[in-house]
Amino acid sequence: MNRALHLLIPGLLLAACRGDQVQEVEVCYPIMTTSTESLDFGSLAWGESETRRFWIQNEGDMPLGVGDITLNVDEMEENWSVSYDFVNVSCPDGQGGDGGTGDGGAGDGGAGDGGGTDSGSGDGGSGDTGGAKGAPVPISQVDTGGWGGDGGGDIDVADRIVPPGCKLPVDVTLQPERIGSIYGSVTIATETQTNIGEDEEQLYWDDPNTAFQTVLLTGAGDKGAPNIYVSPRALDFGTVWEGDDLTLLVDVANTGEGDLLLGAPYLDATCEEGFAIDWSWGLDTVLAADALTGVEVTFTPLSDDGVNCVLWIPSNDPDEPAVDIAMQGNVGTDPEECKPSVTIVSPTVGYEHLNGQDLDVVFEVWDCNQPADTLKLTIRSGVLNTETPTLVETFYAPDESGYVEAKVPRDKLGRGTDTIIVRAIDSAGNVTDAATTVLYRTTYPASDDDGDGYGTDGETAVDCDDGDPNSFPAARERYDGEDNDCDGTIDEGTEGTDDDGDSYSEAAGDCDDDDDATFPGAEETPDYRDNDCDGRADEGTTLADDDGDGYSEAEGDCDDGEESISPTATEFCDGVDNDCNGLSDERDGCVDLDSDPLIIGCIRADKTTIAVGEQVTLKTFVFDGDGDNVSYSWQQDSKLTAQGYNGLDLLAAPSVTFTAPAAIEGNKDKETYTFAVQVADPSMNVDFCNIDITVVAEGGGECEVQESTVKSGCGGGSSALLVPGAFGLLALARRRKDRKTQA
Repeated sequence: MNRALHLLIPGLLLAACRGDQVQEVEVCYPIMTTSTESLDFGSLAWGESETRRFWIQNEGDMPLGVGDITLNVDEMEENWSVSYDFVNVSCPDGQGGDGGTGDGGAGDGGAGDGGGTDSGSGDGGSGDTGGAKGAPVPISQVDTGGWGGDGGGDIDVADRIVPPGCKLPVDVTLQPERIGSIYGSVTIATETQTNIGEDEEQLYWDDPNTAFQTVLLTGAGDKGAPNIYVSPRALDFGTVWEGDDLTLLVDVANTGEGDLLLGAPYLDATCEEGFAIDWSWGLDTVLAADALTGVEVTFTPLSDDGVNCVLWIPSNDPDEPAVDIAMQGNVGTDPEECKPSVTIVSPTVGYEHLNGQDLDVVFEVWDCNQPADTLKLTIRSGVLNTETPTLVETFYAPDESGYVEAKVPRDKLGRGTDTIIVRAIDSAGNVTDAATTVLYRTTYPASDDDGDGYGTDGETAVDCDDGDPNSFPAARERYDGEDNDCDGTIDEGTEGTDDDGDSYSEAAGDCDDDDDATFPGAEETPDYRDNDCDGRADEGTTLADDDGDGYSEAEGDCDDGEESISPTATEFCDGVDNDCNGLSDERDGCVDLDSDPLIIGCIRADKTTIAVGEQVTLKTFVFDGDGDNVSYSWQQDSKLTAQGYNGLDLLAAPSVTFTAPAAIEGNKDKETYTFAVQVADPSMNVDFCNIDITVVAEGGGECEVQESTVKSGCGGGSSALLVPGAFGLLALARRRKDRKTQA
């Protein structure tokens, strides 16, 4: 607008002494500005706080009335706080809204000269400085001059006034209540004094062009502390054969924001032999946020026995200063476990060994879980050498084919009929026997009817079924309803007999008939075994990944019944620790499940009052927690639309320009129009806001040209005197009491 509206005041001339002269002085209404449009706090750790300051400035010539200074709601206001006190208003030295007139021109302090503070005649400095600024002084030392109702006196800070050329500090504090981006805004409204007594002059005014201003606030919260993440939290090496080794990797990551100080990993003192570790970091190595390293664990068994160990990884994680990783090798059973098989090729049942040489034994072995040449093999006596039954000590097949040619030394053979047993033992401890009979330096008994070398009247052993060559003393028991080994028990040790006393046989579904804690329906325990014989090991326990997300409870899954919760899951704002790091929601930088877009600071405009034909830019800033692209939809006041006038240049942009119509319908002096914007994300979550813009028919109004009297002949030095009564009338006439701040 034109800032020099000249009003002629004929007849207004006050001659205080001889030779007085009348001159025109331009006096402007308050002009509110802020020292910045935004405050950026950067990133703060959780629990920390930081305060930054901006200033509300009055660049006009009349005292500025300040209304509410508030954080806008429905943004992220819980992270912010605002403080201010009008006692802290500061002014350049000598400023304060001098009420007189002089040769200083329109200085920062008002119409007076560079240093005048007294009502009517104070000069305080050279008259030609034009309001030169010096050191700031507190508001308590600023005199209002002629602005007060009684013609003098200090400003009452309760009146929320910023004098001309002065400024009010506003402190904004960010203390993150969430992790991630944080936004907010502060709105400052201006206001005009309305409680004016009949004989009082007006003390403060609003900014005629700007009903309010908004300062955007930006920052971010981070976790601050380090957070160690180790995966997996348990290592099962399975079966590793003696002489072999297996190396597995344990990942170590820092999922926090602070530096993670790593100590040297170590094996627990209770560890059994066979485990070794290697790592790449040095003592007190710092692992930055989001960085990854690891520990290599090698298992080299010294035997086929099961072993256990615990690996410890120390760090400066405040919640978990030492992480333990349970490890084991050659422990437990495989749900697909099977017993080895043994098939004797020779000698056949009833073989007569009469040559006095070592006995050749040929057989084949196989196992579904391990190479044949890793099975432990022995050859034993079943009848003649019961006190020292081993004829050939433990040995292995020569290769993975499992085809074995062995010899029983002749001095190990007893004279008579003996049962030769070939035994195979796998890494899980499963035992399988195969048997044949050999007659060494003897002949068939007369009572032997089936040719197995045993009769019904033998001195050492008796055939319990002399009509079946597969039944003889120490024969392999078969599941056939017969007593094959002639021990008086039928089918013992076979799939049809309950060998461990748990009431289930293998035929009835017992998957480990040597363990009375393993049977169909047994309670599953975390022992790497299929206790309930359902084909799965450890399901429903801390060792099993029950929800299919790749992690068990032992590996850090804090809810193994929910697939969306695991150590590598995304943290959502749902009240749940989705990523299992001990932090949840805003404390862990959560992502809204389907967040609404937020308009920060509503709609911002440089002016809220413009003249006909003028333009103003309307701006928005939008935050969407999902990172979605949002769409914009602007709408102008229906009064403009009804007139067939379209004042917006764009309808689908974050910033638009409104051009006021050339005339106001009905020849009104002014009209207020409401503009609204709606933002929407792809899920049609929306936010909206609106602003009022007032259009006036006649430009100008920010400044008034007043006539003042200059004393030229009475008193020392020149001074200026503004006629308070006349100026008050003009000012009251120009006030706009009906401007809105924010819809």
